[in-house]
Amino acid sequence: MGDPVAEHTSRLQRQEREIKLLQDEIERLRDPQQLNFTSSQLDVLREENSRLKYRLNILKTSLQEEMSQNGKTMLNINQRLQQIFGEAISTAYPDLENPPHAVTPNQQAKFGDYQCNSAMAMSQMMKAKGQKVSPREIAEKIVQNIPNNELIERTEIAGPGFINIHLKRMFVSKLLSNLLVNGAQPPPLEKKKKVIVDFSSPNIAKEMHVGHLRSTIIGDSMCRLFEFLGYEVLRLNHVGDWGTQFGMLIAHLQDKFPNYLSVSPPIGDLQSFYKESKKRFDEDEEFKKRAYQCVVKLQSKDPDFIKGWNLICDVSRNEFQKIYDCLEIRIEERGESYYQDMMTVVVKDFEEKGLVELDEGRKIVFAPGQSIPLTIVKSDGGYTYDTSDLAAIKNRLFDEKADIIIYVTDSGQAMHFQVVFAAAQLIGWYDPKVTRVEHAGFGVVLGEDKKKFKTRSGDTVRLMDLLEEGLKRSMDKLKEKERDKVLTPEELVKAQRAVAFGCIKYADLSHNRINDYVFSFDKMLDDRGNTAAYLLYAFTRISIDPSSPASGEVFWALIYPFWDIFMWVCAGNGGLIDSHIGGGKQLANTVEWPFQFSLMGCWLFVLLAVVTMMLCGNDLLLLSPEWMLGTSALLFSLFITFCMLFCLSRAVDLMSRASIARLANIQEAVLRKAAETTEVLLDHEKEWKLGKCILRFPEILQKITDDLLLHTLCDYLYELATTFTEFYDSCYCVEKDRQTGEVVKVNMWRMLLCEATAAVMAKGFDILGINPVQRM
Repeated sequence: MGDPVAEHTSRLQRQEREIKLLQDEIERLRDPQQLNFTSSQLDVLREENSRLKYRLNILKTSLQEEMSQNGKTMLNINQRLQQIFGEAISTAYPDLENPPHAVTPNQQAKFGDYQCNSAMAMSQMMKAKGQKVSPREIAEKIVQNIPNNELIERTEIAGPGFINIHLKRMFVSKLLSNLLVNGAQPPPLEKKKKVIVDFSSPNIAKEMHVGHLRSTIIGDSMCRLFEFLGYEVLRLNHVGDWGTQFGMLIAHLQDKFPNYLSVSPPIGDLQSFYKESKKRFDEDEEFKKRAYQCVVKLQSKDPDFIKGWNLICDVSRNEFQKIYDCLEIRIEERGESYYQDMMTVVVKDFEEKGLVELDEGRKIVFAPGQSIPLTIVKSDGGYTYDTSDLAAIKNRLFDEKADIIIYVTDSGQAMHFQVVFAAAQLIGWYDPKVTRVEHAGFGVVLGEDKKKFKTRSGDTVRLMDLLEEGLKRSMDKLKEKERDKVLTPEELVKAQRAVAFGCIKYADLSHNRINDYVFSFDKMLDDRGNTAAYLLYAFTRISIDPSSPASGEVFWALIYPFWDIFMWVCAGNGGLIDSHIGGGKQLANTVEWPFQFSLMGCWLFVLLAVVTMMLCGNDLLLLSPEWMLGTSALLFSLFITFCMLFCLSRAVDLMSRASIARLANIQEAVLRKAAETTEVLLDHEKEWKLGKCILRFPEILQKITDDLLLHTLCDYLYELATTFTEFYDSCYCVEKDRQTGEVVKVNMWRMLLCEATAAVMAKGFDILGINPVQRM
């Protein structure tokens, strides 16, 4: 996934250097002293010079076209630096084959922004060729040959041969401005390719369990990534909707609902239905025979049996869809039945190539380098999962014309897919150098006891039960933080779903998919550390929310309860709750304040009266009016102080939920205009650190495209959030008068850095399939 602009620029600079060399050579040959050269040699050089100039014009035109499209993409800084250093290395050492272009972000900011470590490896390569050159000498020669470019401010050689790279702040500022104007865009795409992702893949007549959770979440996120990058993506659900188990299901359907052909059977619990049929299949020989007969009828496409099969499949699909709707999964079903008619041709293909062996009545295929064969025809003449997967991969390669095929299943199927891919290469269906076919395996989900995640009874955890538990726990967490008192019912439900499903997804995706991971609601709902809860809260803090309270609204919300108390005291009744409902909405307009001061006041005075009576006993009537008046004043002042602290806590809560831009009374339209006219300054070290972190987004996406490890994106988003916190703590976006609290200055370039951070976080959430909410 190269950058066309950077590649064209690099080629353009190379062509210009070649033309300059040729022009120098022509001028040298024109010298009368150069009598050893013929006019024909001069003509050859002139022809070569003209050819290069023609190519140069084509490159300039292509560069202009790419530049015009550049606003729709984000520059991958790391990749551009690799191209720059790759050209420098090729110029400095043209005879060295495949030298490394090792450029990485510098881990210590004081040494630079990026670092090139190619010199060490190149020194070893040259040593193997009998050339002894120190890494530092190589580094010096590389630096001398760095072409003119828009990105590098300066370089420094450190230690044995590390090349520290300092970026141009002005260029980084321009990249950030481009992001602000055009939004978070993908890096440039060399060629639009077709990607097929096979994921989720539950079995018909069985409920989705926690094992399907990982495949569904990981596969969906991969699809979102490739879609964002500009690929054509086909999301496929290879459900298990064919096989001998459907014989017993249809036979059981005939017995339990004999009129199923005319009346839709009320199969409420398909899992129980499956268990009942399986029990009969295992215990009743007569039923087992009927089940096998039903399989034959189904495979021969008997209409009555096809209808029964469709009824069972539809019940399952409806249950699957409930889960897909919760997790917002888009997927196209192509089950095993889709490939049934293709299997005969697949077997014929292998037989015609002489790749089939017979083994005790089975037809098997041994792929090179594989110890386990594929069984493509059973001894009874039936087909297998191997046949189905071979038919599927052939269909995806030839009919769908896929450039990339990714299978997302548990790691236990790694060997199976390795053999399937090897067989497909053996028969010549694809070349791995041209077409990428990959198994993205993942580990199992463990319980907090570090054992396979199961219910207390030892059963597999139903996925729907897990999602419902997540909803319950997220609501409990929100209520624990008293969000139900400051959010409207609609906002509370949105926050509940965002936290529940976002945390479940993030907990999975934030772990290396290759490894097992421990499922813990307590950890995933923690709003500290690398969790979705923390990131969602950070995002709501950064992003613009038109409905969040401004400072003036917070002020009135703070003042209002005291007015309410005053009116309550004057009225001498308990009408406070009624007034709070209308007044709270009128003043804050976004929250309902839980100021039930009448109830609190009554209980407080009753408590104080009881304490006074206990202390005074029979002397209560002897107390002077002055003492009673003073005590009442003291008690009332304590009550008012309590109310004030309560109100202040609510005001602080409101302020903490207000977005940064909203607190400065800056609307989105103002920020959009500022993005086009305001330079993003990066003078403060925390501004510079945040700016660079924001622009690493394309690098992260490129890495995930290569290795399909989505936890890298989660780690990046967490790093971005913590880097933003450092920036916000050190750099004032809004400066206020310490006495009055009024805004005296808005540092707009810093507000824009906030918006750039929010834009990248929002796109990162979208790729992970997480829906942030404006208010939490």
